[in-house]
Amino acid sequence: MKIDLSYQPREWQSQCHKNRKRFSVFALHRRSGKTELALSQLIHDAIQSDKELAMFVYVAPFLRQAKAISWARLKAKLEPLRRQSVIDINEGELSIKFKHNGAIIRLFGGDNPDAMRGLRLDGCVIDEVAQIKPELWMDIVQPCLSDRLGWCIFIGTPSGINLFSELYYKALDEEEWTAARYTVYDTQSLH
Repeated sequence: MKIDLSYQPREWQSQCHKNRKRFSVFALHRRSGKTELALSQLIHDAIQSDKELAMFVYVAPFLRQAKAISWARLKAKLEPLRRQSVIDINEGELSIKFKHNGAIIRLFGGDNPDAMRGLRLDGCVIDEVAQIKPELWMDIVQPCLSDRLGWCIFIGTPSGINLFSELYYKALDEEEWTAARYTVYDTQSLH
């Protein structure tokens, strides 16, 4: 089946997809399209997954924030698949399950990190990383990614010294990591 989710990546987004590594840190300004990039990557990998019980998650600092930022957008992007009855949407769990392979995309908040403990993650997006407690990454998400060698994309707007800046500079030196920073001039998102 041919699936068209109407995602036409801009030049910088194409670069991010192309240069992505297991751990990717993308620092961008507000309204740049970073969430669009992240949701599209989650959807792509969930649809393509051949792993049993594949799990992909989107995490924001607060669950209400994750829902406000991405839930309606995620459902809108997948509306053509819902109409064809090839996905199940669970409003209570903020999750979408792909019927052809059982892969799940689910939203979580950093305000309840223990809700992710014990999961086996194949992919993760952490949004607004500057507001995320470091323990969420180090104690919960990173171990959840380890047994299946899952990937993580960190996106956000720089905001001083915090987990985001730490990961950005780490990504410049580590082999499985990549980092990129795009300004308003690079993204051409604001006119």
